[in-house]
Amino acid sequence: MAILFNHSITRVNVHPKYQPFRYECSLSVVRDFKYKIGRKYWFFPIYEIIPAAVIRTAGLFEDRNEFVCELKDFKSEYYYFGEDDVLYEKPHCTICMNDKSSKQVHFNTVEELNNYVDELKSKAPHIEI
Repeated sequence: MAILFNHSITRVNVHPKYQPFRYECSLSVVRDFKYKIGRKYWFFPIYEIIPAAVIRTAGLFEDRNEFVCELKDFKSEYYYFGEDDVLYEKPHCTICMNDKSSKQVHFNTVEELNNYVDELKSKAPHIEI
């Protein structure tokens, strides 16, 4: 993983385990989710009940949910479900630059995150961590 220009970095916020707020991520787990799979006689809806489903809430309307997948099949580059099916963001750090821009760097493990931060500290001691 490449390190950005370390002289323009002002601050690094480290998040080893982060639970995003409700407005930051629209994914959630719903127990006994009723997924419509078709219709019978062109009128009566037919549902399949999924024991644990990952859904995406569409905007401000809580009743408009989009089925994503079953919990056991969920794979994401940025999120994972931890204990008690709570959504967490993978270990990451937010790098704040001099020009008020920022960049997030995600990692698979906390050790990778710590190694990255240690490397940043050694190359540029002026960075606020």
